[in-house]
Amino acid sequence: MDDMGKRTQEWQDSNPLIVWRKTQNLTSQQVADKLGLTARRLLELETGSRPKDEEWKLITPRTGITPEQLVAWERAKPHVGVKPPPN
Repeated sequence: MDDMGKRTQEWQDSNPLIVWRKTQNLTSQQVADKLGLTARRLLELETGSRPKDEEWKLITPRTGITPEQLVAWERAKPHVGVKPPPN
């Protein structure tokens, strides 16, 4: 995988919902059920779709993930031609 592809995959894997799901050792379907979402909608959220206001009312109390965390994740998306910050 090229550098941009690797950075994009690492960014995608750092989605707060994915991180939370993995730390809870839950499947996507279990999380969707817990949040009252369809599995398809959860996949959309895990790949960058923004939660609707009514979804935030379910997500934050049940996961602790805040809108600010998601915004920070979105802003960290790698862009072509932009060097990653040093580790």
